[in-house]
Amino acid sequence: METGEVLSRLPHRHPYLLIDRVITIEPGKRVVAVKAVTYTEYCLAGHFPGDPVYPGAFMIEAASQAAGLLRQKEANIAGNLVEIVRFQFKKPVRPGHLIVIEALQNNAKGPFLLADVTLTVNDTLVARGSLQIYTPKNS
Repeated sequence: METGEVLSRLPHRHPYLLIDRVITIEPGKRVVAVKAVTYTEYCLAGHFPGDPVYPGAFMIEAASQAAGLLRQKEANIAGNLVEIVRFQFKKPVRPGHLIVIEALQNNAKGPFLLADVTLTVNDTLVARGSLQIYTPKNS
C-alpha cells in the first residue's frame, strides 16, 4: 500500500501522517508499516540540534496509526489511540533510518482493541509496547 492508498485509509495529513507505506495488512491480525525518517522532519530542528533524535512521541503516534488499521476493511475507518498501556525505547532513531512498525492484535472487546507493537531499524529493536485503540465503527 503506497502513500496514496495510505492517505485514503487514514484521516491524518502532513505533518501528522507518520506512515509512509503499508507492507502488510491482515485485518484483525497484523499490520506492517514503514516510516522513513529524514533530515527534513520538522521535529528534528529542536530535538536535538547537532544530534538529531526522532522523538519517542512520534514513534508512538506512528505505531498507533499502524495499529489503527488492524480493524480496517474499508477506507477511512481507522482507530484512535486512547491509552499507551506501556512503551519502551531501546535505541535512538536518527535521520536516514527506516522504521518498520509491526502491530499485532492482542485482544479486542467491542470497539476497543489492544495492539502489541514493535518498531525496528535494520532488524534491531528500537521500541516496543502495547496500545489501546478505539474504533468508532467496527469495520
